[in-house]
Amino acid sequence: MPYQQDCTVLSLRALNEKAYEMILEAGGIAEEAKPGQFVNIKCGEGHLLRRPISICETSAMQLRLVFEVRGEGTEWLSERQIDDQVSVLGPLGRGFDAEGKRALFIGGGIGVPPLLWAAESAASADAALGFATEKRSLLLADFARVCGQAAVATDDGSLGLRGTAIDAAEKLLAQNTYDLICACGPKILLRRAAELPGYQPDAVGFFNPWSWHTRQPGLTGAILAPSEEMTRAAVRELIAEAEEQSPARTIAFDTEFFPAEEFGRIHAPDLNADFLPRE
Repeated sequence: MPYQQDCTVLSLRALNEKAYEMILEAGGIAEEAKPGQFVNIKCGEGHLLRRPISICETSAMQLRLVFEVRGEGTEWLSERQIDDQVSVLGPLGRGFDAEGKRALFIGGGIGVPPLLWAAESAASADAALGFATEKRSLLLADFARVCGQAAVATDDGSLGLRGTAIDAAEKLLAQNTYDLICACGPKILLRRAAELPGYQPDAVGFFNPWSWHTRQPGLTGAILAPSEEMTRAAVRELIAEAEEQSPARTIAFDTEFFPAEEFGRIHAPDLNADFLPRE
């Protein structure tokens, strides 16, 4: 079950020019978290909406989070000091279930961090990781430790293959077979991952902590809704976008604060998003 609690910052360090690693003492959240889930963090008094940050790993009562500075909220988060308190809501999202499976993990940019713990949970794991440049790469040593093969691609060719994470994944797929493919990153990466050779709809789960869940090619079937702080106008915008992207699916929110009678086809029995067929 999700918790909302004030968590203590134990450490904070830069991983590259944009990304930071934050370790939080997180109690119940760390105990309940599963690979691929995320938390929502309140980033200062002046920012209404919490920022979704993927969980990279857990250890004992601690959360390892990796995030990029994208605006004022995450910039505020990057400026925290040791022993500061931050308000955290989580764990949220469906996450990955790779236990006992041979899995390929495909990550692009800030979609890479939530794949690490999932790769650790698999029986056997390979990874295809994509970054804009070598300077924007992160967690390479971690994936080298966890995975049998960790193929890297960069847009400019400054590290590894010149191309994307999908190009790196195609090379691995030419050499290996997998029980499961897990992808995290921008929507274009998820769409291309669903088109990879050997794709099996019932065996592949995709996760993007920033916006969408999908388990079928070309579908964005559930929104990981923000907390009750999101305005109703913004919720309606999300619904309209999801309807355009995926008219054949029921929209599912991760919060109980938007009643179905007001917003229509919303399924929210608890704080976890779900996949439901349209009735």
